[in-house]
Amino acid sequence: MCIVRDALEGSGRSIEFPYFKSASLQLLECAPALWRIEGTANIVGAVKAIFEFAATTPERARLVSNTLPHLLRGRSPLDKRALIDVALALPRKSLRKSMAFGVLRSGTSRDELETILTDARKRKLVALKSKPLTEIVSKVEVLRALRDVPVVSAMWDRKFLHNTPENRKIARQRVHALGEAARKGLHELSDLNYLCLPARAPSPEQPTVPLPARPLRDAMVTLSAIKNSVERLTRGPRQSYGRLREFVNTNARRLEMECREGIRLLQSHTLPDKDLWTPKRVQKVLDALHMVPEGDRLMTPKLREFVVTNLSSHYGERRQSGRIALSAGLTFEARQISSYGGNKTITWVTIHEVAHSLQMGLDGAMMSWDPETGEQLTPNHPLVNFRAFMGLSGWRVLGMCASKDVIDRAAVALGGVVYPLDRPVLVPAGHICADKEGSEERRWIILRRSGSFLFCHDASAQFSLDRNACQDPGEDWAETFCEYILCPDRLIQSAPEKFHYMELHFQVYRTAKDFARLATGYRELRALERLRGQGKARFDEGLRTLESRNGELQQLFDFSKGA
Repeated sequence: MCIVRDALEGSGRSIEFPYFKSASLQLLECAPALWRIEGTANIVGAVKAIFEFAATTPERARLVSNTLPHLLRGRSPLDKRALIDVALALPRKSLRKSMAFGVLRSGTSRDELETILTDARKRKLVALKSKPLTEIVSKVEVLRALRDVPVVSAMWDRKFLHNTPENRKIARQRVHALGEAARKGLHELSDLNYLCLPARAPSPEQPTVPLPARPLRDAMVTLSAIKNSVERLTRGPRQSYGRLREFVNTNARRLEMECREGIRLLQSHTLPDKDLWTPKRVQKVLDALHMVPEGDRLMTPKLREFVVTNLSSHYGERRQSGRIALSAGLTFEARQISSYGGNKTITWVTIHEVAHSLQMGLDGAMMSWDPETGEQLTPNHPLVNFRAFMGLSGWRVLGMCASKDVIDRAAVALGGVVYPLDRPVLVPAGHICADKEGSEERRWIILRRSGSFLFCHDASAQFSLDRNACQDPGEDWAETFCEYILCPDRLIQSAPEKFHYMELHFQVYRTAKDFARLATGYRELRALERLRGQGKARFDEGLRTLESRNGELQQLFDFSKGA
């Protein structure tokens, strides 16, 4: 308990790896120390001390709630059940909500969450009337209720290409089976009517109208649509075999994704009527989703829908509603092969956009800016310390950048001074990206323009090898996550800090017991740390060398300063 309490107090030193400067990341590095505590009674005692720490101020409660899932990820479901009971017994309701939220978010799989959430605990959590808690409980309960729904097999084998009496009979049987499966799913979901949230604040004139939680509502909409479509198809005029086969293939995939992943597959109405969600594409999306830790998929709000649509210049995008859009013309090109370990484009685009959902959580915009206060408003998922990630490369949001201030897409005018874009620039102390406490040294930075925002980062920052990573902090995060999942060895070589950051949060390789890869990443970190620890004199010498090799940039800077 003393170890954890000392770390929570922000002593500045972590137990396992005294590397990161961010206090919250150092707290994540304490997780192995907590995992080594044996016995449920001992872990309950340690976490009680953490809860006492969280009860002192709202800031500490927020820190503990966001970090607790990582600290408890290595504990058994029985330990977590005991800890939820402790959280639910806390005196203040706000503290009960935040601490129960932190413990529940430590679940790493659907099976573990089902073990933790007994009937009594579910109702106690829902009774707190906390939207995040209710949505987590409802998503787990919906997937549990739909687990026994029979998923109808699609008809994509070669033998089903021919219009024969036997195939027509099979098609009609499977259409009927789809209707029965949808009706069974709706019946199972009807028992979850306690998973509701008030639609609006109650008042004497307008009493509260409860609505199903979003995961429950989405599942009911999908199943109702399938059931109604089956009824229209069977009661209407006789359909051709091709129409029946297409109907079975489309709705069997929709049913499978909804029942197994809680995700809907949609297609834009602006596209042709032909279903672009072919079996191979659905399987590719499923395979890509399964590369992301199950607990993070389950706990990520707004990770609910994939839609195929027309995107002119992007492979995909994560929209403000949370919907992930995939380009019909780019993502689904069969010959497009990504450099990420030879994976198809749809694989890495899916992981890239899911990474945005992991980082953004409930937020819609990637980045916003308050011009009056100069406040940087960065969306931040409670489980993801995005500000600490930005600090690894020294990312700063400089503000909005009007088109009139951009010179031939190669430079930008700031306060009457012209700075080149996408090249190292030496800036004086306290200029452009000064720290709040001030800075006494000149810095080499690189300015980046993305959309209507202007960013900068340290010229010595390490990135994943994909060039889009340098575009802005959000793309840096998504590309780093892609390399972490698909080609971790490459990320270890190009940006070991970021590999270690991702492992602290997602623990993919620790869970897989891939200790050889973890050891390699740790050695790279230590080598980098030793290099940085060789002294300020060595750094100043390297800076002077860099200045002498960039005389052209120095002249440009002096000319701009004089202008």
